[in-house]
Parts: sequence; structure tokens; C-alpha cells
Amino acid sequence: MSNEDKLNIALDMCRGNTDEYQKFFKIYPFTTENLAGWMPFFDFVNKSFLTVGSSCDQAINATYLGSKKQTIVDINPFVREYFYLKKAGLMALSRSEYLDFFCSFNYKRAINPNVFNKENFKKIVPFLNEYDHNLYLFWSTIFDQYSGECIKNNLFSGDEERCCPIIQKMNLYLNDDNSYLQTKEKIEILDIDFIKADIYQYNEWGNYDNISLSNIGQYASTQEELLKYIDLVRNLEEHLNIDGAMLVMYLFGTTKNNLAPLNDPNFVAPIYNLSVTMKLFEKYNSEFYTFPSVKEFALGDTSSPDNAMIFRKKVL
Repeated sequence: MSNEDKLNIALDMCRGNTDEYQKFFKIYPFTTENLAGWMPFFDFVNKSFLTVGSSCDQAINATYLGSKKQTIVDINPFVREYFYLKKAGLMALSRSEYLDFFCSFNYKRAINPNVFNKENFKKIVPFLNEYDHNLYLFWSTIFDQYSGECIKNNLFSGDEERCCPIIQKMNLYLNDDNSYLQTKEKIEILDIDFIKADIYQYNEWGNYDNISLSNIGQYASTQEELLKYIDLVRNLEEHLNIDGAMLVMYLFGTTKNNLAPLNDPNFVAPIYNLSVTMKLFEKYNSEFYTFPSVKEFALGDTSSPDNAMIFRKKVL
């Protein structure tokens, strides 16, 4: 997709014509995972990283943890544009300004009237132009024509966006001023590539020290789709370096012995049938890590933590 095509689609979405496009055209403003929960279990220092996620938070947190070579694969067409908007925000803004610019909600989900405010965007613009003039044209054209609220409501998926204090807990790079400043320094030298593709159909992978499949598995709504997901894991395992690690599954609100439904209490994704899933993935002898859930951050509910199934590749 050309730069002009992407801009025209983004402008059309800002006009409110979002129904014309599939849901994957909307950007996730921030991660929905507790990245601060699972990412410290990986060794990112001077290691390469393949990840999904249009929020780009997986990549930014990995940068904070020491990764210098990364690839983001995602079907969303605006991932590169959003990554550099966030990178420019890191470089131009203080942590409080960054949060005020990108977060839709303040404490207790009070609407943030400053989201994508023009004052902070003006500080970001010189960095965008430095990275790539097309990035500058993309965002400047959009911000010139539409309000921050309009942009956030139409270009971004807001259903699962948490409020600012929770987003800070979920992201290591936003935990405090020190982590933010360290990330600002490290992201300047990050070597990053972008693959706009359906991860199930793409097959021109390199080799990677770390891989994150995020919560893709929970979108497998049938047993057939779950088997397709397992084939994806098998394929990517061949591109995982020895001593590398792969996040095979991120599970919201469940443990090995405690099955928790997703948002719809009448539907549980097959991947949450853990007795079956663990058997399907037994080849990988994965480790199962438990950590505070996003729900715990939001409601103080400690009864069902989030979990990560992590496979570590060793010499046979």
C-alpha cells in the first residue's frame, strides 16, 4: 500500500467512514497485555525480537530491556506510522506530556481532553520530519484537518484502552521517569523493520532470538483454527535461534486450574481449555508464568492472574 493510499484511507476513517474498512485498520493505542508482567522473563539485551502488535508497545518495552534489532509484523497498515509517532513523542515530550498526549482516559476513566493535543503535536513534528518526510506528511495532514478527539475515536480502537495509571503499570518504559529517559536514549539506535502482512500467510521470516505471538491464539474460535495456530507456532519455532524464547500464548485471567471466560461469559476461546491446549503444545515443554492481571490493576481483583506460556529453544 502506497503512502498516498494510506493517507487517503486514514482521512476517510477520520471522516467517520470506519465501516468501510475491516476492523484491523484501527490501531490499538496501547497494549492490552501486562507487558511488565511477562517481558522480564526474556533476555532482550542485544537480542533480536519479532513481535506483533499495532500499539508498538511490545517493541518499545523490548527496547527498554536492551533489544537493538526488531521486526513488527501486523496486518494493520498504519503500524510504521504509529511507531514513529510514539518514537517522536518519546524524543520530544516529557513522560507526563507523553501520557497526556497519547492516553484517552485519566484516573477512573475520566475523559482526557488533551488527547492528541495540537500543542504537543507541534513539538513532535520536527522529529517526524527527521525520520521520514512521508511520516511528517501523513500525521501533519491528519492533525491539520481533524481534532485530536476525532483522530483518536476514528483511527484507533478504544474499547480495550485502559486509563493512564493502569497503562503506566502495564508498560515498563512508562513506569517512572527513569525508565522513560532510558528508553528515550535506547530507541535512538534501534534498528526496526515492519512487515505489513497476515502472520498466518507470510512466510519470508528471518531468524530471531525472541518472538512474541501476544494473544493471537485467543482469536482461534474453533478447534480447526486452534490447530492452524499451532501450525503457526511450529513454523516460527524453526526461525527461533537456539537459546531463544517465544511467547506462545498470553492468557487473560486464568491459571492452569482456573478457567476464566473472556468478555462474553457464554464463549470461551478453545485456547482457554487448558487441559487440551497444554497437550497440544506439549512438544514445546513450555514454562507457565503467572503475574498480576490487567483486571487486578483495574479492579484490585487478585483471583485470576494473567499468564504467559513461554517456550525456550534448547539444543536437542
